[in-house]
Amino acid sequence: MDIKKLQSLVVDALEDVKAQDITLFDTTHLTSLFDRIAIASGTSNRQTKALAASVRDKVKRPPAATSTAWKARTPVNGCWSTWAT
Repeated sequence: MDIKKLQSLVVDALEDVKAQDITLFDTTHLTSLFDRIAIASGTSNRQTKALAASVRDKVKRPPAATSTAWKARTPVNGCWSTWAT
């Protein structure tokens, strides 16, 4: 999947669950580990967990929908999530 389409998919997933302060950073010139960082906030732990779940569910479609394997890590309290390809 094209990085622009994936970026749009992540933002749409965050907006679906009413994420606040969505910010995207292009990190291609800083590191070869990842191309983008998306940061968003929620109003509660429950919403933060829902944000992570929404992104995970939209990105983890069948292999035909995305060409990269995604891994997600979310702690029990839902305060932060990390995503990597």
